[in-house]
Amino acid sequence: MGGATRTAVAYRAFQATVVQALAIITQSIYLPQVVGRMDRVVDLVAALQPYAELATPLEFQYLHAQVEELSLSLGLASDQLRYVLCLFAAYPLAVVYKLLPTPGLKHLMDVGVGVCMAQFVLGSGWVH
Repeated sequence: MGGATRTAVAYRAFQATVVQALAIITQSIYLPQVVGRMDRVVDLVAALQPYAELATPLEFQYLHAQVEELSLSLGLASDQLRYVLCLFAAYPLAVVYKLLPTPGLKHLMDVGVGVCMAQFVLGSGWVH
């Protein structure tokens, strides 16, 4: 047997071993149990949603309306457009950030701009 043939045989044996291992792993996982746990997590998140809305005091109704119009004209989803707009807004904000004299002010800007962008893009989902 040549070197290439031995390598091919070894590779096929390795493949078969991996396939068998995956079959054993998937058979040992009790999928309904995992799905049941995820359902409980989803229920918990839904129960906490009113608190997430309380933690989202900023409303961007005017900006959301403008982005909605722009998204319709461009044929893009509004949530994706909000995300991209925030990415582009980061560039001029970086200039302002660079001009801040103290680390404390930079930290305040980090928190303020970060929370505003998160609420603009994700709404109350940013809390999760």
